Amino acid sequence: MAERRTAVRARPAARPDAAALARPLIRAQLRSALGTAALVVAVLAALPVVRTLGSGAVPAWAPLALGAQPVWILAAARQLRRAERIERAFPRPPRR
Repeated sequence: MAERRTAVRARPAARPDAAALARPLIRAQLRSALGTAALVVAVLAALPVVRTLGSGAVPAWAPLALGAQPVWILAAARQLRRAERIERAFPRPPRR
């Protein structure tokens, strides 16, 4: 029986410099995202308190229904700007 030879293709080695640069970037963006999430949770948790402190003319659902969407929109825009700023601050890996 004849031996079959198969060619083994070597994978190109991953550039350790790119991985080393990506870890701090990911950590910084995670820290930023967790801060934004904490801010959103704090504001949304405070909305029912606003209702209790407000006047009787405001319906009970108004702060929750009208207050949540602007919070989400502003938080998303803020997070996007912060993530892009973080990416610009980190060095790019060298190209081949």
